[in-house]
Amino acid sequence: MVKIRQGNIFGRIGTGFAQGLAQALPEEIKYQRKRAGLQELADASDRGELSGAQFLAKAAGTYGSTPQEVQSFGELAKQQAKGKALLDNQNQNQPNPYKPFQEEKPKASADIKETPSTTKGTDLEEIMDGYRPKSQDEIFSEAGQLYNANPAKFANNPQEAINYVNQAEQLEEKKYNTALKRHEDLTGVQRNVIDTLRKHAGNLNAKVPANVYSEIEDKAIDALKPKSKGGKGLTEQQAAKEFGKELDDISRNYASVNALGDFGLITQKPQDVIRNIKSIQEKFKKRGDTENLADTLITQNGLSPQMAYAQAEPVHQYPKTNSIIKNLPQIKKNQVSQVGGMGGLGGLGISNPKRRDVENKTLDVSAKLAPLLKEEGSSPLAIAHELEKKGYDPEIWLDYVTNNRKDLDLKESQGRQLDKPKSLIGRLNDWWLSAFSGVQ
Repeated sequence: MVKIRQGNIFGRIGTGFAQGLAQALPEEIKYQRKRAGLQELADASDRGELSGAQFLAKAAGTYGSTPQEVQSFGELAKQQAKGKALLDNQNQNQPNPYKPFQEEKPKASADIKETPSTTKGTDLEEIMDGYRPKSQDEIFSEAGQLYNANPAKFANNPQEAINYVNQAEQLEEKKYNTALKRHEDLTGVQRNVIDTLRKHAGNLNAKVPANVYSEIEDKAIDALKPKSKGGKGLTEQQAAKEFGKELDDISRNYASVNALGDFGLITQKPQDVIRNIKSIQEKFKKRGDTENLADTLITQNGLSPQMAYAQAEPVHQYPKTNSIIKNLPQIKKNQVSQVGGMGGLGGLGISNPKRRDVENKTLDVSAKLAPLLKEEGSSPLAIAHELEKKGYDPEIWLDYVTNNRKDLDLKESQGRQLDKPKSLIGRLNDWWLSAFSGVQ
């Protein structure tokens, strides 16, 4: 019998390890060669040394590349080519980045009253800013900037960046067209209330100055706005009726002024005329229309500008101005031979001490009254009327205000008073009413 000795277990392990090592070493060498080739490919790509075709050729020639990997390298090469094209386009346009044209809007003057409008708002702002579609180069430039700033956001696919910019452009165009349509609709509503109000005022035979009508029209337009935006939420018909009635009431106020007459004033009692004017003035003052009242008293009732403004904007309605004039000492008429005259005796240029005294006193009080024109909004012509009744020189006062017009920062309506023609001989109706003062 032949006995077979049992094999040494350590011998069997050594043999298996050697065989496994013999199989693994070639695979490891292949892996390292492939890894080195791919790393070289990546480095060359990062340095920008390869075009899309060169990248694909080098990838296909990399040791150990499978057909599936070569196909993936082809897709990657296309994406890299697009990314490089976007980057090149961005760099070319970098000195002159695209910006939509926006015209600088002039700043409104503080004296200009803003006109109400149903069409003013974000829609109008969109339209005024304007819209211009981006060119293909501008789209590629913006896409390149976005993609190269964050490729991962677009899944490392430059086409996704281009799609993103195209979608944003479509939304911008849609937003502009929507704003344009809304503006057209609101313009139609606004035009409708304007036409309806004009027709209604015509049926009522309402007659008011153009600037008054314009203000009422603005109020009617403003009333169309929703209550949430400060309006009344009225329909066009409701606004036309409500503000048509206001026009009718104002028209009746003007008719009352005209009814005072011109030369017929002297046939009435001065106290009655003053009382009627006072009643009318309160209505005009309430709606801020005293300038038109003064102009009507001049053109329809034959008063001088000074007398007209003394009635339309009486000094007693301005407490500080009224107090200064009320406490002025009265200068007697025989104290000076000629107030507001030639400035010399008989026109010979000989100085008149009493005349000079009046001038100095008028200048002193002018310096006190002038700052109140802005503070209280009082009337330069009404003040001139009251100073003259106290014996002071109204022309010196008006010259003082005119010469300091800019520094005093007068309102436009106050400035227009200074431009009114002065009457040298007075008017009959002025003399009839001159005993009545606005100072109380």
